[in-house]
Amino acid sequence: MTARLIRRVSGPVFGRDAELGVLAQLLDGPDRLVVLVGPAGVGKTRLAWAALQRTPAARQRLWVDATVAADARGLVAAIARALDVTPGIVEPLVLLAETAEALDRSAAVLVIDELEHLGAAGAAAVASLSDAAPSAAVWCTSRERLDAGERVLEVRPLAIDDASALFTDAFARAAPSRRLEAATAREIAALTDGLPLALELAATRAAAVGPSEVLTDLKSAPGRALALGHVYDAIARTLKRMPPDLRSAFAAASVFDGGFDTSAARAVLPLPTGYQPLDVLQALSDASLLVSYDAGPTARFGMLTVVRAYAAELLAKEPALDARTRLLHVRHYATLASTAESPEGWAQLQLERGNLRAAWAHGVGVEPTSAALVAVAFERVLLTQGPADAHE
Repeated sequence: MTARLIRRVSGPVFGRDAELGVLAQLLDGPDRLVVLVGPAGVGKTRLAWAALQRTPAARQRLWVDATVAADARGLVAAIARALDVTPGIVEPLVLLAETAEALDRSAAVLVIDELEHLGAAGAAAVASLSDAAPSAAVWCTSRERLDAGERVLEVRPLAIDDASALFTDAFARAAPSRRLEAATAREIAALTDGLPLALELAATRAAAVGPSEVLTDLKSAPGRALALGHVYDAIARTLKRMPPDLRSAFAAASVFDGGFDTSAARAVLPLPTGYQPLDVLQALSDASLLVSYDAGPTARFGMLTVVRAYAAELLAKEPALDARTRLLHVRHYATLASTAESPEGWAQLQLERGNLRAAWAHGVGVEPTSAALVAVAFERVLLTQGPADAHE
């Protein structure tokens, strides 16, 4: 097996039984190209590694790290070497054909890690390789979809119980003689969004300075940025491949608190040149910068806490965009508040508690009339649902 043995693929796997079961089933199905898609730090590499170890021993197992390749040809050459094919100096199409033939003969399970590093060219090369090697299974990890007819397996953050168990295990391995309160582990799990990479980084730091100090850090923006620096770096690499105006739309989406729907996106987010609102949502979702979920009859979109924090930092660096986006946010939710008397409007408002609070807080200083409309709706929601804390 060709593999990079690094810390990220060591230790047990928590909360991934469903995904491991899906991959085991796909191994014998018609979907030969599978992409594990999810945000930075969500545990795609760990999951792929664990799934690879569970494949039948009779099948050859191959692991290739896409980040060691400078381009798509370099990736194909790395796969060729894993198959004991000597690349030599040949035309890219010849190299692709020879590698595909060897991969097909091997009937191997090939995992390509961090494929997003090579962009569209890397995705195209992998799709061509998979098409020409029907006897092999090709699994990729990526923060972005390939859009090449692949089977997508979304990898989401861990549930709070699994995240807490992962942090507890990582801390125990790093500091076996130190004590960890279960409540502290759960708080840290929540503040790191259930991201395995963030949990492991937090456990390593907790072993050095203590769990309570890490918890305090995670509750402050500067401390969170320091603790989750590796996750921030991965988000930055994803954004670097995007057009500047799409990055602005990403930053603007941080004004939403508690998610948003497509009507809010149309009203609030700036439109990059050549994009429609749904194009923006799809582009950000495909890059794992937005998560989507069902809430009643319509889909809603949101950001992981760490992603939203990063986006908010970007927005703060563009004062004009920040001011305009927040004003549009206030006006949109003031308009929504005016529909509260209808059953449909009231049902929608009950999903917008966080946005109503944010719109009121900002609108008081910039557009008092709109803020007043929002305040009335927000008060009604609080009377129905109850305040979340003393501040509310």
